[in-house]
Amino acid sequence: MRHALLLAAAIASVTLLVNTSAQASSFTAVEINLRAGPSTRYPSLDVLPEGTFLHIVGCTRGYRWCDVQAAGRRGWVSGAYIDVEHESQRMRVPAYVHVVHEPVIPTVSFSINSYWSDHYADRDFYDDIDTWDDVDWEDEPPPPEWDPSW
Repeated sequence: MRHALLLAAAIASVTLLVNTSAQASSFTAVEINLRAGPSTRYPSLDVLPEGTFLHIVGCTRGYRWCDVQAAGRRGWVSGAYIDVEHESQRMRVPAYVHVVHEPVIPTVSFSINSYWSDHYADRDFYDDIDTWDDVDWEDEPPPPEWDPSW
């Protein structure tokens, strides 16, 4: 039993290190909106300048949108516009995931009620949460530069 617990702890530590290292060198590739949800239809919280350091919390299935922390703020950025450093090169999130061939960036989903309650309860748009709940973020078309072969 003790051996199994030690093995589980070791695996969790390695996974955490891999995820942390992948996310430690992530940046905005262009000037981009930080949004309140994984779609251009959600409110813009701020404009992040090109080169802004990001901590990627996780990305939606297909890596189209990533939940990030940037300069003390939490929100969503298109994965097609996030660069990750890998072997002294910068590459966009979808390309990075394709090259690395392992789940180094966690896959996350989005629930407006819990996410907005945790992060935006003090924002003006929070009072209109029912209006924003109708956004179908999973069917949003990919960004113009999106290349699924990355």
